[in-house]
Amino acid sequence: SHKNKKLNLNISVEIKLSYLNGLSRYQDELIRHIEELREKSWTFKDISEYLISKGYRSSRGKDLSPQLIERMYKKYLQKMERENFIDISLKTDNS
Repeated sequence: SHKNKKLNLNISVEIKLSYLNGLSRYQDELIRHIEELREKSWTFKDISEYLISKGYRSSRGKDLSPQLIERMYKKYLQKMERENFIDISLKTDNS
């Protein structure tokens, strides 16, 4: 009453891992602060003033202007969108 059936299964995984070497520890910490404050609806100007008051500087040692904060944040979001692409698919062949 039991029949053996052959099942062919193809598994395909596509993951982009370049983000592993993306940001320095300092940049990562800075982005985390920016991300957290943006989630609280802070403006880039307010974030800039806050981070400067905490002693943060750009990776080149300059003041963090609102424009720089905005560029950093938007570049980070684009990078995450590009690099967090994961495609996992399963295919069965029941011939």
